[in-house]
Amino acid sequence: MRSQALDADIFIRYARKDLGRVEPIARALASLGYGVWWGAHLRAGKRFHQDIERELAAARCVLVVWTQAAVASNWVYAEANEALDADKLVPVFLEPVKPPLLFRQVLWC
Repeated sequence: MRSQALDADIFIRYARKDLGRVEPIARALASLGYGVWWGAHLRAGKRFHQDIERELAAARCVLVVWTQAAVASNWVYAEANEALDADKLVPVFLEPVKPPLLFRQVLWC
């Protein structure tokens, strides 16, 4: 499984609280052959900001998993904004939440 490949096809951004809900999505995408980077391997004490920035820039699309926790997260907002600017944002809703105003202009199915 290429779930933590560098320069992945798909970068998944989520609130850390939602890790258990995001893992099945990441594994399903990886089982289809996509390279998926979702940060589950990040460990405390490691400087990971450069890894995140590199993977975010290299990904072909960025799935932003919206939940109550994600809406409240500054990190999710910042990375979703980067994805929006790069025209590769794909919103995914695990809960009926209202994302921040900037992201409501994105069409999804």
